[in-house]
Amino acid sequence: MKNETLEYIRNSLTKEDLLLQLAEECAELGKAGLKMARVLIGRNPTPIKRPEAFNNLIEEYADVLLCMEVLGMETEEVYSMIREIQAEKLSRWKQRIEANTDYNHT
Repeated sequence: MKNETLEYIRNSLTKEDLLLQLAEECAELGKAGLKMARVLIGRNPTPIKRPEAFNNLIEEYADVLLCMEVLGMETEEVYSMIREIQAEKLSRWKQRIEANTDYNHT
C-alpha cells in the first residue's frame, strides 16, 4: 500500500510541487528546532512543554524524510553521497569547535 501511495503522489504532482512541499517542511522543521531550543533554554517562556516540542520536532523531521522519499531520494547512491558529505562536514564541524578557543563547553 505504501508504494502505491508514493506512486500516486509522484504521479499526481510535479517535481516542482514536491520541491515546494519539501521547502515548506524544511521551514517547519527549522521552526520546531527553534521552539525546542527555546523550551530547553527556558529564558523566553512558551506554553509548549518539552514532550510536545520534542514530538513536533520528530513529526517535522518525518515530514522532511517523507518528502525526500516521495522525490525518489531513497536510493543507495544518494545514501552513499549523504554519508560522504556527512563525514566531511562532521570533520569540519569538529575543527571549527577545536579552533574556537572562546568556546569551552567541557
